[in-house]
Amino acid sequence: PFSVELANKGNATEVLVVNGTAYELRPSQRLLLNFTTPAAPHKGVALLINGTKYAWNLNVSVIALNLLLKIGGYTFSPSMGGEVISVTQAAVPYQWIITDNATYRTVYLGVGGQYYALPPGGEVLINGTLNAALNQWNTVSVTINGTTYSMQIYVELTPPTIYVQSISEISFSDSREFTQSVSCATKTIGAVSTSVTYYGMEGVVSYSGNTITFSGSFEVYVAALGKTYDVSFSGSSTNGVGQVTATIGSYTAVVDFNNGAITYAEVGGTQIPPSCASIIPIPPFMYEEPPTGALDAVSLGSQLANLFAITPSDYVVNAYYNGQSVVLVDGAGHTMYFNFAGGLSISGPLSATISAQYHN
Repeated sequence: PFSVELANKGNATEVLVVNGTAYELRPSQRLLLNFTTPAAPHKGVALLINGTKYAWNLNVSVIALNLLLKIGGYTFSPSMGGEVISVTQAAVPYQWIITDNATYRTVYLGVGGQYYALPPGGEVLINGTLNAALNQWNTVSVTINGTTYSMQIYVELTPPTIYVQSISEISFSDSREFTQSVSCATKTIGAVSTSVTYYGMEGVVSYSGNTITFSGSFEVYVAALGKTYDVSFSGSSTNGVGQVTATIGSYTAVVDFNNGAITYAEVGGTQIPPSCASIIPIPPFMYEEPPTGALDAVSLGSQLANLFAITPSDYVVNAYYNGQSVVLVDGAGHTMYFNFAGGLSISGPLSATISAQYHN
């Protein structure tokens, strides 16, 4: 659009015919006429007034906005189409960077009920947070002066890296039940086979150098005897080789092991076959060092949970990061959660508090 102002500076009323349209102007009266012309550099425009042609050269340009989207550590132009980013949480901050091609005029931008002044050569920054649908396409948009600008962003969730310097202690409680068969054959009792049901285990594991010290208790039902026993245990290992002492009712069992395999067993000072001592579980926490170093949260949570696996179905078979914690599912379908905000812990049927020096 452009305007032309006509003024009657004489003492008599004048009739002006502008481009075929008549206008009457009284003395000292002004008339503002509005026209439009296509945008172009050095655009020629003309008016025919009472048969006389008046011409001008106009430099007409359209002010165009340029937008960039800064999100997930990247900067994109909406004209690029869809882009993929990797994040460690569902709330993703973003920023629109807005510039224009104006050379002398300040442009005012209406965004969400607020107005921003965009001077020539300047920029306006609009901040926001995308509450992303994870591992899906999301639309990030901004509406400026009634026009909406948008971009498709695929938000790929990746677990954060956790740097574990050391783990000094783990206290745990495992309520997962399981039943297994125990077979034992000695000269005094002959061959005995029975099912044994475990009703969970709790205890504390401590680490010092390459030595692991542990103690705790569990409840067990022996079908052949029709009795339930409270079993307390304690022991230690160094480089995977260790010993556990367990008290079962009035009996004391001593079991030597090497990386989970029973190498020697005795009850009340009398040696028994290793198979007879299998009623005493030897989970990995008794002989395996805890994970340390730089690990992604999924790997760290899985390795910590697997320290307490007694049967094959106790091992984690599915683990994923949900944006807040790591979901751990074992072979029996139990679901646990590994949390690392404000401390390392596992919650669920297996619960554990891990005393560690770490950062993420």
